[in-house]
Amino acid sequence: EGVLPLAKAEQFMASLMSIEKFPIRAKCCLTRMQFQEECSAITEDLKFIVECCSKVLASKSIASVFSLVMKIGNYLNHGTARGAAAGFS
Repeated sequence: EGVLPLAKAEQFMASLMSIEKFPIRAKCCLTRMQFQEECSAITEDLKFIVECCSKVLASKSIASVFSLVMKIGNYLNHGTARGAAAGFS
């Protein structure tokens, strides 16, 4: 008594709730729909990272800076307990 029938939207929601493991299945569908876009975005980021790494590895300036930093460290370590702990040559 006093119970109204469900509208179409509520009937639809009730039918979705009756599907076994619906939240997991819905999430799976969303993931499948978004996968290509996410994959493309990640691919672009990875290409950028690879390009940056290639430029760093090919840079003679970076090698010079690292060499200078190592020489400074070796100089600062000279005469200390870690004096024999010379870095790379």
